[in-house]
Amino acid sequence: MSRVVIAPATRLDRDELVRSNRDSRAYHEPWVEPFVDDAGFDAWLMGPLTGPQVRLVAREIESGRITGVVNLLEIVGGTFSSPRYLKIFGEWRDHERWARLSDDPPAP
Repeated sequence: MSRVVIAPATRLDRDELVRSNRDSRAYHEPWVEPFVDDAGFDAWLMGPLTGPQVRLVAREIESGRITGVVNLLEIVGGTFSSPRYLKIFGEWRDHERWARLSDDPPAP
Protein backbone atom coordinates (compact mmCIF):
# COMPACT_ATOMS: atom_id res chain seq x y z
CA MET A 1 0.00 0.00 0.00
CA SER A 2 1.20 3.49 -0.84
CA ARG A 3 2.48 5.64 2.01
CA VAL A 4 2.52 8.91 0.07
CA VAL A 5 0.18 10.77 -2.24
CA ILE A 6 1.30 13.27 -4.89
CA ALA A 7 -0.88 16.28 -5.67
CA PRO A 8 -0.54 19.74 -7.24
CA ALA A 9 1.02 22.33 -4.93
CA THR A 10 -1.36 25.01 -3.64
CA ARG A 11 -1.19 28.18 -1.57
CA LEU A 12 -2.15 26.06 1.45
CA ASP A 13 1.32 24.44 1.23
CA ARG A 14 3.11 27.80 1.69
CA ASP A 15 3.81 27.79 5.45
CA GLU A 16 5.00 24.19 5.60
CA LEU A 17 7.23 24.49 2.52
CA VAL A 18 8.78 27.81 3.57
CA ARG A 19 9.50 26.41 7.05
CA SER A 20 10.93 23.17 5.64
CA ASN A 21 13.15 25.04 3.19
CA ARG A 22 14.47 27.31 5.95
CA ASP A 23 15.18 24.33 8.20
CA SER A 24 17.02 22.40 5.48
CA ARG A 25 18.88 25.26 3.78
CA ALA A 26 22.30 23.87 4.78
CA TYR A 27 21.34 20.49 3.31
CA HIS A 28 20.49 22.00 -0.09
CA GLU A 29 23.50 24.30 -0.41
CA PRO A 30 25.45 24.64 -2.65
CA TRP A 31 23.27 22.79 -5.19
CA VAL A 32 20.04 24.76 -5.02
CA GLU A 33 18.67 27.87 -3.37
CA PRO A 34 15.12 26.99 -2.31
CA PHE A 35 12.65 29.75 -1.52
CA VAL A 36 12.68 30.71 2.16
CA ASP A 37 9.96 33.37 2.29
CA ASP A 38 6.42 34.03 1.10
CA ALA A 39 7.53 36.00 -1.98
CA GLY A 40 9.81 33.13 -3.03
CA PHE A 41 7.00 30.63 -2.57
CA ASP A 42 4.64 32.77 -4.66
CA ALA A 43 7.21 32.98 -7.47
CA TRP A 44 7.76 29.20 -7.32
CA LEU A 45 4.04 28.42 -7.30
CA MET A 46 3.24 30.87 -10.12
CA GLY A 47 6.03 29.56 -12.37
CA PRO A 48 3.65 27.21 -14.21
CA LEU A 49 1.54 30.21 -15.23
CA THR A 50 4.47 31.58 -17.26
CA GLY A 51 5.59 28.37 -18.93
CA PRO A 52 5.06 24.65 -19.36
CA GLN A 53 5.71 23.56 -15.76
CA VAL A 54 3.99 21.56 -13.02
CA ARG A 55 4.61 21.84 -9.26
CA LEU A 56 3.67 18.84 -7.12
CA VAL A 57 4.01 17.97 -3.44
CA ALA A 58 4.33 14.49 -1.98
CA ARG A 59 2.48 13.99 1.32
CA GLU A 60 2.76 11.20 3.82
CA ILE A 61 -0.75 9.76 3.99
CA GLU A 62 -0.73 8.98 7.70
CA SER A 63 0.52 12.34 9.00
CA GLY A 64 -0.39 14.60 6.07
CA ARG A 65 3.11 16.14 6.22
CA ILE A 66 4.90 17.15 3.02
CA THR A 67 7.77 14.75 2.37
CA GLY A 68 8.96 16.05 -0.98
CA VAL A 69 8.47 18.29 -3.97
CA VAL A 70 8.39 17.36 -7.65
CA ASN A 71 9.06 19.99 -10.31
CA LEU A 72 8.27 19.05 -13.90
CA LEU A 73 9.87 21.74 -16.05
CA GLU A 74 10.13 22.55 -19.75
CA ILE A 75 7.26 20.30 -20.77
CA VAL A 76 7.30 20.33 -24.57
CA GLY A 77 4.37 19.47 -26.80
CA GLY A 78 3.73 20.45 -30.38
CA THR A 79 5.64 18.40 -32.94
CA PHE A 80 7.26 16.39 -30.15
CA SER A 81 3.88 14.87 -29.29
CA SER A 82 3.08 13.95 -32.89
CA PRO A 83 3.01 10.19 -33.64
CA ARG A 84 4.57 11.07 -37.00
CA TYR A 85 7.64 12.64 -35.46
CA LEU A 86 9.89 9.56 -35.65
CA LYS A 87 10.06 6.95 -38.38
CA ILE A 88 11.20 3.52 -37.14
CA PHE A 89 11.55 0.59 -39.56
CA GLY A 90 9.50 2.43 -42.17
CA GLU A 91 6.61 3.32 -39.85
CA TRP A 92 5.87 6.60 -38.12
CA ARG A 93 5.80 6.04 -34.35
CA ASP A 94 5.55 7.93 -31.13
CA HIS A 95 8.63 7.69 -28.92
CA GLU A 96 10.31 8.66 -25.68
CA ARG A 97 13.45 10.79 -25.37
CA TRP A 98 16.02 10.21 -22.65
CA ALA A 99 19.17 12.11 -21.69
CA ARG A 100 22.21 11.06 -19.75
CA LEU A 101 23.78 13.73 -17.56
CA SER A 102 27.35 13.97 -16.39
CA ASP A 103 28.00 13.29 -12.72
CA ASP A 104 30.96 15.66 -12.75
CA PRO A 105 30.60 18.70 -10.48
CA PRO A 106 30.41 22.09 -12.21
CA ALA A 107 33.66 23.94 -12.78
CA PRO A 108 34.33 26.75 -10.26
